[in-house]
Amino acid sequence: MLLRSLDTICAKLKYSFPDVTTIYVHNLPDNPVTPAFLIQLSSSTNEDLSYKKYASQAVWQLTYYSAQDVGNKGLDQVDRLDRIQDIFMATPILKGRDGSSYHIQGVETGLRDTELFVRITLQTEFERTSEQHQDVKHVSIRT
Repeated sequence: MLLRSLDTICAKLKYSFPDVTTIYVHNLPDNPVTPAFLIQLSSSTNEDLSYKKYASQAVWQLTYYSAQDVGNKGLDQVDRLDRIQDIFMATPILKGRDGSSYHIQGVETGLRDTELFVRITLQTEFERTSEQHQDVKHVSIRT
């Protein structure tokens, strides 16, 4: 779920913000290209739903790094994060390129040191694989 949901978020960001051509995952280099997004996994959980199903949840944290914020006092960053919230909350389901569906559980904005970020919580359900047993064709019972 993690790689597929990350790919889905990246595709949504690339489509929604074509002017931001760089997306970093987990680590920001010393001299990042801006404008850019940094996406980090905040947490991931799996929950048993039934004998045949389980749910997976991932919380992704997005930080936007602006090329314009030096003179704008952070207004470009606030504008982008506001647009990210709108984009991800516009529909309750996020569709992946591979056909995966993720329910958007929530979108939260926060502040870490001097950086604004958005946390997106995605959840999906999976069917468990079950063992397939071959049919018994002949049974001999001796007494």
